[in-house]
This record gives sequence, C-alpha cells and structure tokens, in this order.
Amino acid sequence: MIRTRTTGLLRGRVSGATGHAFDIASFLADLHGVHPALEITLTEDSSERMQAALLAGELDLALLGPTEEVPPPGLSFQTVIDVPLAVLAAAGDPLFERADATSVSLAELRDRALICLPRGTGVRAALERACKRAGFPPRIAFEAAAPDVLVQLAARGWASRCCRAGRVRRGTGRPRAALLRADPPCEP
Repeated sequence: MIRTRTTGLLRGRVSGATGHAFDIASFLADLHGVHPALEITLTEDSSERMQAALLAGELDLALLGPTEEVPPPGLSFQTVIDVPLAVLAAAGDPLFERADATSVSLAELRDRALICLPRGTGVRAALERACKRAGFPPRIAFEAAAPDVLVQLAARGWASRCCRAGRVRRGTGRPRAALLRADPPCEP
C-alpha cells in the first residue's frame, strides 16, 4: 500500500465490511472514483465480528453498528447514519390503541416479548444498552438475522420487533410501526 500524509491511501487494497443500513454500492463507487488504483473487497458480517476483524488487521474499514458505547483501544468510530430505533407490532396490538400511537416509550416494552436481530449486531446492542439504562433486560423471544423474517413474526403478532426506524416499510400485511422513545435516549 502507498500512503501519503495529505491524501491517505493512493494504491493498494482496501478490505471493508458492511451491515445492511448503508448504501455501500454508492460508497464504493465514490471511493473507486477518487482512488481508481485501489483493489476493493467487501465482506458482510455482524458488527461484532467486523469489529474483531478490524482489530486483527483483517479489514481496513467497516460500516457497522457499534456493539459498545466506547470504541476499543486501536479503533475509532465515525457516525455516518444516525436513526432512532422503532417498534413494529401487529395491527391490533394494544401498543397502538392510544390516540398518539406514533411513538412508544421504552418502559412500555418492559414485560413484552420482543423480536430483534441476534447479539453481535448494532441494533441489538443499542436495545440492550437502552433497556439496561432503563433498569430492565429486554425479553427477546425471537431473534433472526433476516429482517423479513422478523417483520413476518411481528405481523403475525408473535412479538414486537425492534429495528432501526429506516428499516420500517409500510404496506399490506405489514405490522404497524412506531418510533421507540427511550428515557434515557436509545442510540443505535
């Protein structure tokens, strides 16, 4: 690899990793446009494993949801996406019976069965941190890596799904959604 003080990496290989929340194709196209001599590779994995690969020198950069509030020694985080968490539940769920059913407080989830991504993902870590600050552990009844499976479970009323607000899509057969209000705030 060739680096300069003013422009960074000019030629060589960049190995990166990403989760689902970022327009990686545009990012890589822009990077390649600025540095066409770079060989770029891409890996998709959980935030926890990508962070470990960064620390081991196996990746040069990663787009991930931090699993810790403070980066471990040797890493630094830069926020590129900042969206609140949301809750999805079946259309007839009592969460949506209130007149202002556009948001749900974290306290309302205290004793509810929840659906979330597996441990090692940024969304799961954010939910667990927020619940811990609120004084209770989340009751995760279902976890899956495939977001569509989580939506299907929520739509059928099995539990409420916690996800990033940007992942919420509306449509026929989809569960209702509300922003998750956490006190203290819940940061993904």
